[in-house]
Amino acid sequence: MPGGRGRPLAIGPVLLVASVLCLAGASVPAVGSSTAQVDPPVTLAGATVTVDVGEPRRVDATYRFRIGGSGGGTGTASLPAIDGTVWRFPGREVDALAARVDGTPVDPEVTREARHLRVSVPVPDDATDRTVVVRIRYRVAGPAGRLRLPLWVPTARPAGVDRIVEVTVRLPDGTRVQSAAFPTVGERRDDGSVLVTRLPQMPGLVALRYGPGSPGLTLDRAVGLAGVGTLVGLGAAWAVARRREGTRVA
Repeated sequence: MPGGRGRPLAIGPVLLVASVLCLAGASVPAVGSSTAQVDPPVTLAGATVTVDVGEPRRVDATYRFRIGGSGGGTGTASLPAIDGTVWRFPGREVDALAARVDGTPVDPEVTREARHLRVSVPVPDDATDRTVVVRIRYRVAGPAGRLRLPLWVPTARPAGVDRIVEVTVRLPDGTRVQSAAFPTVGERRDDGSVLVTRLPQMPGLVALRYGPGSPGLTLDRAVGLAGVGTLVGLGAAWAVARRREGTRVA
């Protein structure tokens, strides 16, 4: 399949529910007295995520955070860490997690909960009123042909409606998407083995099926064909109506 703009892919009910569960909420500052210090606001200014679907699967994600700014000032403490969540899926354990902040290796604090990992990345004491770059890498297990891979979702507010998050999925050579996908594929490169999407906020996972050869009638193809059929039908109906109108006038 040649590269180019792909059609939107339909999302099954399971992927839709999982995506809603995996989206991060905005961080809520602690409530205290009027003189208590609070953490400065943290905004996700951008993120670039690369998923290499090999054995094992590898995630390499770089996040840009704006710390401080509006909402800061008197009573604002330095930020000790940036927290985030990585969801846990059966048979898809996350390991070899490593982090860097502004290019310097740091030791993230990982807390294992029943359904997710809480990953806290420490930041420098002077990380206030400036941009901090956090890079996170890890591996994820999983069966061949099926990708259901969690991403680190920081508890930072989004910058707005701009598509500041870019997710790139590199499938094994000679394979293509064989199902609906989440997030929706926006662009296909390298004959369909590289998938790119851009989003206004961080998704909690990447999910799709892949395999050799061209896919059959998947949901996205069915929706695309239905759309083309509808347009053709409307065009034909319009042409018939115009001919009848011309006949009545004559």
